[in-house]
Amino acid sequence: MKKIIAGIGLLAAAFAAGGMEAFYPDSVEVSCGKLEIRLGSATFWNMNRVIYDKLPVSVDLQHAYWGTVFEFPGIGFVGSGHNDKGNSEKVIDIKMYADDKYISPEDVAKSGKIKCVEFKMEKQAQVKDIVFNYSLIIKNDQLVERCTMKSSKDTPLKLMYNFMHPWSEKMTDYYIQIKDNEVKQGEFKTDEKFPHQGKFKWIALYDKNIQTGIVSKAAGDDISCFLWDRKYYKKVYLCAFFRKTMNAGQETSHTMITDFFKAPPAGWVNIAKENADKL
Repeated sequence: MKKIIAGIGLLAAAFAAGGMEAFYPDSVEVSCGKLEIRLGSATFWNMNRVIYDKLPVSVDLQHAYWGTVFEFPGIGFVGSGHNDKGNSEKVIDIKMYADDKYISPEDVAKSGKIKCVEFKMEKQAQVKDIVFNYSLIIKNDQLVERCTMKSSKDTPLKLMYNFMHPWSEKMTDYYIQIKDNEVKQGEFKTDEKFPHQGKFKWIALYDKNIQTGIVSKAAGDDISCFLWDRKYYKKVYLCAFFRKTMNAGQETSHTMITDFFKAPPAGWVNIAKENADKL
């Protein structure tokens, strides 16, 4: 009887939370090839740790959010980790798959850690009148993220961060391919400024101390990249919908692929270029 009552309590809590995410353990670790990540309810089922080849390439801080955020006129920022004026992201549903097989919350709880060749998570969430479907695929030592969204009514936006990536605060260098004949390259200064806010084709960050880097390339309409040089992390934002209205019924979709590489300090940019060309 106690088990039945406890089960009913968990079910009620799950419905109160507004989605299937309540059934999964609060923290889920995934290992695919050279990549290890952690997902969790506290971070709205976004990644909050990335390890490549046993080396940390992202920060491991609860407040360093990955995910999707909208800036609404007169309200502020709402989404993963942003709750201006009492608004927040509502996670509706979560599903996980390992090697094309659905993994139930019970399976995850029993295994403790998901180990597979290919991992996929599907998430549905809502921010005000916008419903979005986010998917994360880990395969071939790459992160493939896709986010498709639709609003139920005309929704003015000042800005949208479709993907946020808080990379390690120990990253030392960056390289941004803005156009075919235009690049921006430099060293991080930890000055809390944005060394880049604008169009881009791909971006690479590099940590010369561990000789490891990341390169991200995006696809979608009217996209830009923000790079924030902070003490706590070096954060990359994929941005869209600058001072525009998301029309009712309009569907928009963006994709971002992130690859990882090892390279000596003298040749890291060339390796990053080679990887970007393959994405």
